[in-house]
Amino acid sequence: MERWSGKVAIVTGASAGIGAAIAVELAKNGVHVVALARRENALKELAETVNYKDYGTIYTKVCDVTNEQAVKDVFSWVDSTLGGASILINNAGVAKLSSLLSEYSYIIWNTIKNVHKSLNIEHRSCDTDGKLEDWQDTINLNVLALSVCSREAYKSMTKNKIDGHIIQINSIAGHCLTPYFGFKMYNASKHAVTVLCDGLRHELQLMGSKIKVSSVSPGPVATEILAEVSKVMKDASTKDFNILNTNDIANAVITSLATPPNVLIAEMTIIPTGSLIQTHLQPSSQVVENVIYNNSAEIMGRQFPRRCRFKQKKKDHISAYITINTMERWSGKVAIVTGASAGIGAAIVVQLAKNGVHVVALARREKELKELAESLNDKDYETIYTKVCDVTNEQAVKDVFSWVDSTLGGANGKLEDWQEILNLNVLALSVCSREAYKSMTKNKIDGHIIQINSISGHSLTPNFAHKMYNASKYAVTVLCDGLRHELQLTGSKIKVSSVSPGPTATDMLASILKYSKEVTTAADFKILDAEDVANAVITSLATPPNVLIADMTIIPTGFTIQMHFQPSSQVVENLLNA
Repeated sequence: MERWSGKVAIVTGASAGIGAAIAVELAKNGVHVVALARRENALKELAETVNYKDYGTIYTKVCDVTNEQAVKDVFSWVDSTLGGASILINNAGVAKLSSLLSEYSYIIWNTIKNVHKSLNIEHRSCDTDGKLEDWQDTINLNVLALSVCSREAYKSMTKNKIDGHIIQINSIAGHCLTPYFGFKMYNASKHAVTVLCDGLRHELQLMGSKIKVSSVSPGPVATEILAEVSKVMKDASTKDFNILNTNDIANAVITSLATPPNVLIAEMTIIPTGSLIQTHLQPSSQVVENVIYNNSAEIMGRQFPRRCRFKQKKKDHISAYITINTMERWSGKVAIVTGASAGIGAAIVVQLAKNGVHVVALARREKELKELAESLNDKDYETIYTKVCDVTNEQAVKDVFSWVDSTLGGANGKLEDWQEILNLNVLALSVCSREAYKSMTKNKIDGHIIQINSISGHSLTPNFAHKMYNASKYAVTVLCDGLRHELQLTGSKIKVSSVSPGPTATDMLASILKYSKEVTTAADFKILDAEDVANAVITSLATPPNVLIADMTIIPTGFTIQMHFQPSSQVVENLLNA
């Protein structure tokens, strides 16, 4: 740690828990620490416990890191007063208990109550209604604030010619789907952090920077966030549910920092020795095969009979489609398609109408919606209704869903740009899914929710400046698994599918090609048509009630760029398109 002695580290969320422990350990090693948090009294107490010792100085700054200008002001002060930041520890985070669905139904209430009773756990009610405000708080702090701090750290380090180190305090929830009801948006936010770490390394590599980026992913830690989990599962005993101390995480940070300049610990996952929780966490893609809850779970080391469900094997591409008569069950039903004015959304509208489905097409561009409807009026299709709707407006979505039967989720670095991406790709999708669940449940419909995802939701793309899009689609992937999990808890027969296309001829592709001018769409960069994705949606819908295509990934035959798409954990080893 000698190379960091006398240098400056910024630690967010430093007033208590992991952040405070990291600040103290850094100061012990001679690092000057700028501790950021919102609680002034707690920051003051932290500084008083350290600054009289022969440690590095702890400077305290009251700062809400979700306020972009406040973050900029802190980094400006560090640049002018302390000579720039050498280390950033992004520790601030939040986990709010908020379902992806609605209020407890009678079934889910009794399911969880019976599980708790079997485990001798106090059954505590909680507000499970999926609140947009809770989702926004989670995304704003865990994803956007982290990204703003990382951006400002890069600017400070570059300006002051410092080969610094950025460490993101991630979570095992950023790699696996946790079995806790009501924590799936937290899961999604931490999956986003995982891919943002890889994305940040990729962009730094493209810039020729020597700044390091590490992720530290702890298991259960004795912090305020764990208290939220304990509201659902209150028997976190040291025997059945071992937990880490905050000092364990601080030591992991020191270990990452102590590597020589030519060595990077890209990812460090730490769990308690003998922890049984590792057996309950699975890669999110496996959750659909092994149901965790619904009277079949292993919870906190207590055994329950395990039930497996089958799913259709994933398809790498579409080679044949189920015959059209299997769509008869949807004939005369109503589907809502978001982002329907052009591209994939418009193609899905056409295919659904061809198959006898009444379609409500939502988008912000009234002219394009009108043209879409007029182009089909002379055909023997079912009715297409158009509604100008900004799906990031929660009330507007609620108004549309007052009569819906079935829905399709097809709508698709400044902070404003990042917010726009996450608001539409993650939060609006979640609001639409929540309202669809409520409508289907109210009307006793075993419906089907289809999220138009992307291969970017499974692998890191090589395109510069598209990493927040990557993160948003990773969040969609885990939200699909999380939504299935919560629906299983309720005993619902509503299906949730993800359709993940490769490059498709849409407006969105044009922005990607700005960074790949040497790639031609005709030869080197084969693309799908919007109709290909629409046919994939029809294929998912056409399955019988006992079969679910959980995730369908479709790419063009001979897709040459596929060699550049890799699981995000491999990106640090294999540089993409540098």
